[in-house]
Order: sequence, then structure tokens, then C-alpha cells
Amino acid sequence: MVHSGFVALLFLVPASLLLPGVSVTPVSGFGTAESPVLSDADRQVRELVAEATSRAPETDSAVVSGQGEAADGPFVVISKEMVAAWAPQLVLAIYAVPAALMLLMILFNLTELVRIRQSSDVVQSPVWLSALAQAQSDFRFREGAALLISEKVSSPISWGFIRPVIVIDPETVDASSDQAAGIISHELAHVIRGDWLKLLISRAAVAVFWFNPLVWQLARQAHQLREEATDDTVLMNGASRTGYAKLLVDAVRHDNTHGVAAAHGVAAGKNSLRQRVERVLDENARRQAMALPAGLAALVVMLLCAAPVAALTFQETAPTYPPLLANMPEIVEAPALRVTPPAPVLPDVSVRMEKKAPAMHALAHDPDIDQLVEAKIHGVTPTYAEEIAMAYPGLDNITLDALIEFRIHGVSADYLRGLQRAGFGTLGVDEIVEARVHGISAEFARQIADAGFPDLDFDDLLEFRIMGVTPDYIQSFRDIGYDDLDADDMIDMRAHGVDVRTLKKLSDQ
Repeated sequence: MVHSGFVALLFLVPASLLLPGVSVTPVSGFGTAESPVLSDADRQVRELVAEATSRAPETDSAVVSGQGEAADGPFVVISKEMVAAWAPQLVLAIYAVPAALMLLMILFNLTELVRIRQSSDVVQSPVWLSALAQAQSDFRFREGAALLISEKVSSPISWGFIRPVIVIDPETVDASSDQAAGIISHELAHVIRGDWLKLLISRAAVAVFWFNPLVWQLARQAHQLREEATDDTVLMNGASRTGYAKLLVDAVRHDNTHGVAAAHGVAAGKNSLRQRVERVLDENARRQAMALPAGLAALVVMLLCAAPVAALTFQETAPTYPPLLANMPEIVEAPALRVTPPAPVLPDVSVRMEKKAPAMHALAHDPDIDQLVEAKIHGVTPTYAEEIAMAYPGLDNITLDALIEFRIHGVSADYLRGLQRAGFGTLGVDEIVEARVHGISAEFARQIADAGFPDLDFDDLLEFRIMGVTPDYIQSFRDIGYDDLDADDMIDMRAHGVDVRTLKKLSDQ
């Protein structure tokens, strides 16, 4: 709907030149353009004035303008007629210079995209290529998109609709493999929705109507709506709301700052991050896209409204002579006021989170917006913090970042109590997270103890888990008489692939 308005705005330019004009005469008074009826006295005075004017000698325009005989001297006399003749050219120049500069900036940005594509390399990472193939299959996008890597960008971007391109920066390729599916889905959704063409149309409309603050506001709102619609498309395709919100928070730290203004990126602007994250996390948000017939109907309505406006012209009325009233005051027309619409007030995430979770400020000194948003995304609440502190000694002064890390990896109060029962009651935050990541639980520690290793420290138990030393693996050696193997022996044998069948084969030889 918004982009239909931009198309209608651009349609005004050729329509005003090509469509036949419709002249409208301004109506004086209240609904009538007829001259008022004059009294006999007024008519007689009017006739005397007309007769005196016809007999008066013609006066030079310079004299009338107050310049006297200066026209014959060294000074150039600027008459009212000259000002009237030059005014349209001056107004045109004042309008054309900013418009031309903005259109040239769009052309420069498009040229920069061509340079980025020519200097980019094809992504070789199997993770990213697999994410692209999966996204194209999910979206049923058969045309295909080129996946490139370039150092000239600082976050993923996309453009094009005939031969679309997705460009990833090296840092994202190396460090964000776990978010590859979300990033590729976001950029491919931009391509499928034709957002690049919509972006160019909005930029062109702003360049043509740069003098109108409402057009600038509309362009900002259109960009926000394109990003929210793309987020909705990714979520409707099955992406996790919390994971995708985390992606937006991470991407905003690496937003592009130059050279790619004519392309769409996954990084949200810092002013729109709160609004996008809140919409992503809103379970009741309406995410259904407008149907194509409805969009075409909106475009047709916009064009039909723009056509008569483009053809409309105003002409001055013939001068009318109202009754001559000696005491009639001179009516001065007040200048029109330009009212700039107020900027939309975005919801303050930090304030609302402070009301819901006041204890968070005690967990981290002066937390920034990224910490607060991540805490909200992953469900870190004061209740969760109190449960963690009570369940495990030494975590009374746990930081907000550590709580977020615990929440991400599923560290609960029950899990911490299990570690205590297994004899691991003095672990640090990193060790607890590592234990949870590798699946070390009280049950696993008990099974290893029953298999013959009751006094393992945390590092040995972690290495058992990582290398795949299971209770069954230990018991298989004890069943054939190997009762004196220590933890290092078990780890070394497992690392080199030694099992009971290998020992039997060696003994048979």
C-alpha cells in the first residue's frame, strides 16, 4: 500500500506533462464568482476613475519602481517585470539542484553495487551453501541467487530481482555459521518480495519530492514496513522467534555505513531495533502478507487519484470591482504554515523491562540495551536469577551475561542441584556451561562411578563425555579381565579406536 503511494507520486511528473490540463478558476466569496451589484454612486465614481486613467500619460516602469532616471546611468534597474520573468527560473534552479544531487547519489550507490559484485568471490563454506539451498527450497525460489563474499561490506546485504545477489562479509561467514539459515532466509525473502525495486522507487520519490517532509517520513516508514514484512516471512517459514530476535540484536552491531544504501541488509537500524524485536517476539502479531489482487487494486486506486491532481491547473479570475467603501481595511493574506508531522514514538523496551524485572539492575551494573534485549529474548527473569543463586553455592553475585548464557544452554536450578549431588559443587560459570553443553549430568556421573571410576574429577569426566567413554565401553573391558585400567588408559584407547573386538583380534594372532 505504501509503495503504491510512491508509484503514484512518480506518476505525477509525466502525467502533469502529458495529460490534458483541467483549468479551475478560484471562486471569490462563498460559492460565487460574479461581481457584486454596484450602487449608482459607486458606478459614477468608477467611471470617473476609468476616464482619468485613460487620459494620464504613460509612466516609465523605472520611475514607478522608485528608480527615477537611474535607468540612463551606470546602475542596472531591476523592474518588477524582470523579477517576474526571472522568478520561475530561480525557483526551478532551487528545486533542481538538490533533486539532481540525490538522483546522482542513487546512481553512485548502484555503481558501487556493481563494483562489489565484480570484486566478490563465491562463498565456499558448506554451511552457508547448504543454508542457501534449504532456503530456496523452502521458499520455492527456482531462479536461484548468487551467494558471494566481499570485504567491502560489513554485514550481509542483497539486491536485484532478475539476477539477485546475496553478499556476506568475511566476519559473518566465519563467526555466524549458527545463524546462516536465518541470515540467508532474511535476504532471500527480500529478493522474493521484490524489496530492492521498492527501495529504488522510494529513493527516487524522495529525490523528486525532496522539499516535502511528508515524503521523507513516508520513505522511513516504508523501509520499516519492508523489514517487518521480511521478518514476518522468515517467521512464517518456520524460524524460531527467539533465535531470530537474537540474530537481529547481533547484526545491529555490524551495520553498513557507506556505499550500500541501494541494497537491503539484515542489520536493523538502531532506531528501529526495538520495534522489530518486539514485533518478532509478539505471538499475536498479524503476519499474513497482503494478497496480490489487493495490492494491484491499491495501486490502481492511487493512480486514479493522482491523474486528476496532475492535470489540475489554476487560472486567475478577471479583476472584479467591489463597492467603493472608504473605510474598508486592506486584507493581507497570511503566509501558509508548513506543519511537519511528529515522528512516531517507538515503545521504550528498556523502561518496560525495568518495570517487569527490576532485579536485573542488581545483577549487572548499568546494563546496556543489548543486554536488556537479550535478557528479554531468552526469558531471564528475577525469579530465574533467585532460583540459580539458591540452587548452587558461589553464584550469589552472578552477572547478567552469565544468566543469559545459562538460559541459552538450558542450565536450570534442578540441573545445578544434580551437579552438587554428583560431587561437583564448586564449578565456575564456564565449567557449568561446558558441562551442560556436553551433557554431563548427575545420572552420567553415577553410571561412570558404578562402572569403576567413582573418584573422577570434573576434567576427566568431561573428557570421558567428549571422547565417548561410556559405562558400556568401560564394562566391556572389565568383562574380559582388564580391571586395572585407569582414566587415562580409557581415554587413550577410545581416542585411538581401541575396543574389545580389536583386542580379541590381536590376541587371536
